[in-house]
Amino acid sequence: MAITDQNMNYLAVSDLWISYFNLENKPLLGYSHYTIFPDLEERWKQIFNLFLQGQKLEIEEEKQKKADGTSKAKHNLTRHLSIP
Repeated sequence: MAITDQNMNYLAVSDLWISYFNLENKPLLGYSHYTIFPDLEERWKQIFNLFLQGQKLEIEEEKQKKADGTSKAKHNLTRHLSIP
């Protein structure tokens, strides 16, 4: 699990999430998701914008293409939490 602010800067990340994306020993907290994943497809940026606007969407199994050309299947359920 990863938690970001409204600008997609990481506030918290779980060890499992770090391991899943092979991000061990990389600084994450305070950094933008788009800096960590510069090759992110535009479609994902649009989906994240919808989440940040408060929409609840379930993303079924997707293949995430990584920078090295490999891909990984995953199942996501992402929700945006707004704290007053």
